[in-house]
Amino acid sequence: MKTRTSDRVRSKDAAIFVKKERQDSLKSPQSLKRARPSNPVPDCISSSKTNQIIPIEKISSKEEFPTYSAWASHNDISYHDFDQDEVVHIRRVLLIWYDNSRRKLPWRGDSPPYTGSTAKNANSGRERKRKKNEVILSPKQKQINSFFEPKSDSAQLNIKNDIKTDTSVSQDISGNEDTTAVTPYGTWVSEIMLQQTRVEAVIPYYVRWMKSFPTVEHLATASDEEVNSHWAGLGFYRRARMLQAGARTITSKFDGVIPNSVEKLLTIEGIGPYTAGAIASIAYGVVTPVLDGNVCRVLARLRGIANHIKSPILKDKLGWKLAEQIVCADGGYRPGNVNQALMELGATYCAPSGSGVDENDPLIRFYRSTRIGKDIASMLYQNGGKNRQLILKSLVDDVSKHKCMLCDPHGLVSVVYRIDEEIEKSKVSKPITESDHQLAMIAGHAAFPIPPPKKAKKEEVFAVAAIRGKFKADDTERWLMIQRPSTGLLAKQWEFPSICVWGSSTSNKTKKEEYNMSKDGLVALVDKKKRVALLTEFICQLENDCREYRLSAVRRKDVCGDKNPLEHIFSHVRHTMYVEKGEILIDSNSSFEWTASNGRNLRWMDQVDFDQVGIT
Repeated sequence: MKTRTSDRVRSKDAAIFVKKERQDSLKSPQSLKRARPSNPVPDCISSSKTNQIIPIEKISSKEEFPTYSAWASHNDISYHDFDQDEVVHIRRVLLIWYDNSRRKLPWRGDSPPYTGSTAKNANSGRERKRKKNEVILSPKQKQINSFFEPKSDSAQLNIKNDIKTDTSVSQDISGNEDTTAVTPYGTWVSEIMLQQTRVEAVIPYYVRWMKSFPTVEHLATASDEEVNSHWAGLGFYRRARMLQAGARTITSKFDGVIPNSVEKLLTIEGIGPYTAGAIASIAYGVVTPVLDGNVCRVLARLRGIANHIKSPILKDKLGWKLAEQIVCADGGYRPGNVNQALMELGATYCAPSGSGVDENDPLIRFYRSTRIGKDIASMLYQNGGKNRQLILKSLVDDVSKHKCMLCDPHGLVSVVYRIDEEIEKSKVSKPITESDHQLAMIAGHAAFPIPPPKKAKKEEVFAVAAIRGKFKADDTERWLMIQRPSTGLLAKQWEFPSICVWGSSTSNKTKKEEYNMSKDGLVALVDKKKRVALLTEFICQLENDCREYRLSAVRRKDVCGDKNPLEHIFSHVRHTMYVEKGEILIDSNSSFEWTASNGRNLRWMDQVDFDQVGIT
């Protein structure tokens, strides 16, 4: 197929523009650390020449720092709108960069090897922030298998050889798979998997998933355990349940064909505005925007939006308007690629650790964030920085008057303080040099968007029983597992029998309790006797539902101790787990599974069962 003349003209114009703009690009230095805001200062300063008291506003003129002046004085959301010519340039530059530099991914129709990692694009020394669904182990915390390693010969229990690490997911992409076409179903699956999960972690799961469930119909007819086993390890298991529920709706309501309009896509379970926009634009070429955290970050830095990416006014309302201006500009051609370019940029050069001055960043000349940082630094370090604190006070007073509804009420103040903190910490030259201007630009880029408000993490303490059964009838060893309720956290997943012995949301605040300090909050140090008693009571209830197994007679041994419990951190809750292990000899030919009186299923499982139900 021949390239349209209009496309060639756009590409040529954009290439010329990029070349011209990058001629004086600066190289990225190391990132800066932060300090706390300076102390309050007077409203006026002394002239270094006449020693007279003069108003702080006279230190610099607005004409000298136009980017800062317009940003500090704006009171209307129209300030953040894109200029028509500028947005066309942004769109064309993005497409050129995306075509030449995009990552190779299976859902984009690429064949292996894939390039999912963004590590090479992180040009700052900031430590990578933890993803919400990652499990974080303290330096002294052991892996769970280590608690079951034998101290002597066969006299000790050993779970390490029974519960093996599942390498099947990573092995699924070791071969030379053929290139797969970009399809609405593949786009849908990838977008759901990528929610709050790193691209490099998703790739093997996506490849395995598409092999087992290549169409909507295959997914709709799969069992819950089949779906869970393919999702195990990705976290946020509700996504898998909603994906399957959506597949069943498409099969019954749309004859197995994924709709091509945003309106119809929004009627399907688990598909929100972002996913609907992604499917419609990428798979069907519909000119419609997408807006996720990465795109919000790009927009905040491009347009000087002093708000956090989780703000409803940004992520649910006005951010869509700005994203639409980009995707609809220049005739709206290749909307799916434009949307993917924005998301790709937000995950690479405009990630939280992005500098804004990397010469490989396609939008290096369009960021207001870097220009605002440079202007603020120039004002703060007039006269060698002698009056920095006084000028800072004036700047804070200046930006405190703004009333833009897209920016946080205290957002501009936050930006000014954060820029000052990083610049001061870097010990800039006096007077300020061109190299210092680059540091200031990085500081300005880092100040956008502002940090979201922190919420206290919920804490729960569990007593866990790892019970191994030795069955004489078939000479097998199995572990007792119980299925979680059908709703809530980790719904329908299998786990060792456990009971919550303390929770921060249900604890008696007036009762005096002993607490153990953790990194992110306070966790109750529950008395060992209380933990053991509550766990024994729970196991006795399970025994009453199936008396063939004398679970209460199992002698359990504490494998964690009071000071070394296991931790598992979710997005909103931390589980602290004290594990006890035990063993039981079973003579009868009883069933391997039964249902408790509370409706929860129990099953004796071996390694094959673990693989089938997705236990990792």
